[in-house]
Amino acid sequence: MELRQSLIGLGLGAALAVLPAVPTQAYTHGPTALPAFSTFKGESSNHATGGSVQYRYWSDGNGWYTAEYRNPTSSDQWPGDGWGGRIWMHFDSIRGSGSTVIVQNQDNQSYAGAPDTMSGMANIWFEVCNFNFHTGQQYSCQRLHKT
Repeated sequence: MELRQSLIGLGLGAALAVLPAVPTQAYTHGPTALPAFSTFKGESSNHATGGSVQYRYWSDGNGWYTAEYRNPTSSDQWPGDGWGGRIWMHFDSIRGSGSTVIVQNQDNQSYAGAPDTMSGMANIWFEVCNFNFHTGQQYSCQRLHKT
């Protein structure tokens, strides 16, 4: 009460009246509260493409989640066969279900993709596939697993 009286004496009473009280829970997703990244790795079912991604998520507080991934990598393990690879992210979102390629590589190559963060997501999983950039064919897909 003394502090409030002192602030009113300084002419700051009106400023106190407009500042809402913010509960501590409002900041639960600050930098120190975010979950650690988990690594997901795997190979296509015929072992021709390998891939990995680091991933984490946290609640949006409305039944959906914010998801963040980084360091998605895809690498050709059978150079010279004419096939590269892709890492897919499958998901449900507030806009519906979908999938997107998060990284891809040509034959004889490895590639690291860009990180991304998305809100309004759920049920995310990753898959590695062999992919032919000339024909558009994809095969030997297999789900990445948490290591």
